[in-house]
Amino acid sequence: MTEGSKRRWLILALLWSACGGAKPVPVPPSATTSERQKEATTGLAVAWIEQRAPFPKGLAIGDGLVAMSSSRRLDLFDLRTGKKLVDREVCFTFPGSLGFVGAKRLVLVCEDGIKLFSLPSLQFTGVREFSRPGKMAAFSKDRVVVAFEGGTIELIRASDGEAVASFTVSPMVTALALSRDASRIAVGLDNGEFLVHTTATEAQERVDHRAGFALTALAFSPDGKVLFSSGGPVSASWTLTEKKVVRRIAYRGLDGVTAAAWLTNHALATIGKDGLLLLDDAKNGSRSLGGGRLGQPLAVAASLGGRSLCVAERDGRLACLGRGRSASVAVGGLFESVSSENMSGGRVVTRRGRLIRIKAHAGSALPAQGSPVTIYRYVETKKGKLTQASWSQIAEGEVIKIDRDMILVRVPSSSLTVLNVKSARGLEPLHYDVPVRLRWP
Repeated sequence: MTEGSKRRWLILALLWSACGGAKPVPVPPSATTSERQKEATTGLAVAWIEQRAPFPKGLAIGDGLVAMSSSRRLDLFDLRTGKKLVDREVCFTFPGSLGFVGAKRLVLVCEDGIKLFSLPSLQFTGVREFSRPGKMAAFSKDRVVVAFEGGTIELIRASDGEAVASFTVSPMVTALALSRDASRIAVGLDNGEFLVHTTATEAQERVDHRAGFALTALAFSPDGKVLFSSGGPVSASWTLTEKKVVRRIAYRGLDGVTAAAWLTNHALATIGKDGLLLLDDAKNGSRSLGGGRLGQPLAVAASLGGRSLCVAERDGRLACLGRGRSASVAVGGLFESVSSENMSGGRVVTRRGRLIRIKAHAGSALPAQGSPVTIYRYVETKKGKLTQASWSQIAEGEVIKIDRDMILVRVPSSSLTVLNVKSARGLEPLHYDVPVRLRWP
C-alpha cells in the first residue's frame, strides 16, 4: 500500500475499455477496528464491467450477489466474478426499487405491489399488492419503506407484506431513506425540507435543507447517526440526536447529486451530474474526490461492509469495484483547493476563440454578469501505477452573458495556448462536454 493511498480515498475510474475478462474482487481478511479504519483509505479496484439493458432502475448488493433491474427485466450476478446467474421478466419498476432482505430473499417494489424472489434462483415466492401506486422505496434488513401517491409512507415487513408503521406527509415526496436498523425514516420533500420519522415513538422533525429546491438524495450512515442530504446546490450531512437534527458538514461545490451510498461511517459515494464521487467525511473535514468525466450514473449501491461498490450507467453499463490492497487506476484528486461558496459546476457547450459557453448543472449557483471567474477542468495524471484525478486551474475570465443555465465566459488572449494546444500534462484542447467548474469572488 503506498503512502498516497493511506492519505486519501481512491476510487477507480470506470474504464469504457475494460469490458474484457472478469477478475475476482479482492476481499481482505477480517480486520481489527484499527485495521478497518485504515481500510477507509484503501483503493477500490475495478473488478468487472458488463453491458446490459439501458436505463437501469434499481441496484443492490447482497451476500456475494449484485442485482440490477432495468425497465421490466431483473438480472442477478455473482459479485466476485461478474457472471450472470439468472434473469427474469418482471413488473414495471422505478428508481430505488430493489433490495436484498436477509441472505435468501430479494425484494422488488413495483408500482402495483411488492414482489418476493428466492436466491439465487430468482424464483417468485410471493406478492403484496398495493391499493394505490407506489412511487419510491428504500430497504433495510427485513423492512421496506414505500412512498405512495398522495404522500402516504408505509414501513412494511418484507416476509409477509404487513405494514408495521404508516404516516402521511406533504408536499410531494422526492427522496426516501431507511436506517439499517429501521428505527428512522427520512423523507425528502419538493419544497426543500426533509422529515426524520422515528418509528418507535412516531416523533417527527422537519428540517430546512434549502428552500425552493427539491431533495434529490438521502442516505443514513451505517450506524444510523448521520444523514446525508442533497438538493439543488446544497449537499450536507446531519447529526441525528434523540432530540434534534443538527447540521454537521456542508459539502462545498457539490451539487446535482441524485443518489448516495455510505461505505463506512465516515465516507460515502455519490452519483449525479458530476459522475461518481467519493466523499471523505473524517474529523479533519470533508473532501470531494475526482469523478468528473464518468457520465451520468443512474444507480449506486455499496455492500454492508463497504468493501464493494457498484454503479449502473445510463447506457446500462454495470461496473463493480472491490476494496483491495492495491489499485492500478484511481481517481483521488483533492477538491479542497477549489472549495468555495461561489462555485458552479458544468460542461463546455461551445468554444470559439476567447469565448467559452458553459451549461451549468441543474440547481447550481450562478455568477453575476460581469463577474471575474476562475475556470477549472478535470485532469488525470499518472503517478506510478495510479492515475490521479483532480481539478486544475486553466484560465481566468469574465462572465459577459447569462441566459438561464448558460454562462458565456470571455478569457484573455494569453489563455488561448492553454485552451488550444495539448499540454505536457496530457490535457486535450478544451472541447465539447469537458467537465469544468467556475469560481468567483
